[in-house]
Amino acid sequence: MCSYNLLERLLNQGELETDVDFGDKYTVNLVLMLVMLVDLSLMLFFSLGRPDLFACFSYFISFVFSIWFFFVNRSKWLRWVRIATPFLVIVQIVFSCFFLLGSGSGLQWLLVMFSSYSFLSFQRNERAWQASTIVSSFLAFVLCELYAPRSGLLLDKSEQVVSVILVFVYSLLAFGLAVQALVGRLFRVNMKLRELAERDVLTGLPNRRKVLNEALAIFNEALESSSACSFAIIDFDHFKRVNDSYGHEAGDLVLQKGAEAMSICLRKHDKIGRYGGEEFVIIMPNTDGSEAMSKMELLRASIESLNIVSSHGIRIPVTVSIGVASMSKETAIFEDVLALADKALYKAKKAGRNKVFR
Repeated sequence: MCSYNLLERLLNQGELETDVDFGDKYTVNLVLMLVMLVDLSLMLFFSLGRPDLFACFSYFISFVFSIWFFFVNRSKWLRWVRIATPFLVIVQIVFSCFFLLGSGSGLQWLLVMFSSYSFLSFQRNERAWQASTIVSSFLAFVLCELYAPRSGLLLDKSEQVVSVILVFVYSLLAFGLAVQALVGRLFRVNMKLRELAERDVLTGLPNRRKVLNEALAIFNEALESSSACSFAIIDFDHFKRVNDSYGHEAGDLVLQKGAEAMSICLRKHDKIGRYGGEEFVIIMPNTDGSEAMSKMELLRASIESLNIVSSHGIRIPVTVSIGVASMSKETAIFEDVLALADKALYKAKKAGRNKVFR
């Protein structure tokens, strides 16, 4: 788990531009991490296993560039890093095949991964860069296969065989990390979509579907444990008048500030959500009718005391009417409790509003 979290943090390195999908950052960082791994391995080989100052220095330069690209994302340069990364690696592979390792090392086969990179990293409006990456990697592969010396450089035949095996292992590692990154990406997208589907955009509270699902779960749990449970429906008084008098922007502000105040008044295990329009639902587990009435009276007073000022500097008076209902032998399903709370809300409005009725 720790290693997975570390990988996630490394892949999430850098800042995004507004027009760049967050998956692009993962793809770029993944490629740079793998390039750094190869450069580090070759640096160690040519400094300890078979000392060669020129080769060691060459891979050191590539390693430094990879690290610089990896961290330059913090400056919101992701667009340019996405474009430069494949060409940096292509140049490094071609240079290695011609002057250091030979095409017999199999290093040129790593160019195949840039076909996947081009589709994962570039957007639809970047077809030119996508095509350039694919064509460049293909031409570089052909160049290495046809014209690069196969042996006689810094690796002998046996070492080139080992290199081919390592390239294969590296490819498997790259594939595994790419799959892991993409699965994580899909998981985060799914969680984000789920959150958006269950969250009211204006108030930040759970929406009708989410809060009713929570109401069902709490009701069934209370039914099984024979414990108390109370529901409340809150309606902002004369909300249409607020919109007509102060504007819809002021109406949105009233709902936002009211939602914040209601959330503060509730306990951690109480649930609240936007029921629709200016109506909200509160579910209070382990709460009988009298306790629910006391809590809702405090909530009503808290809303009434809000100091909400419009963009024109005008104070907007805000009150709410609240209907409360509790589970009983007559409430077989949670909709029955909601219906009783709705009737109590109607009584509160009929009695002059800004009241709590049960």
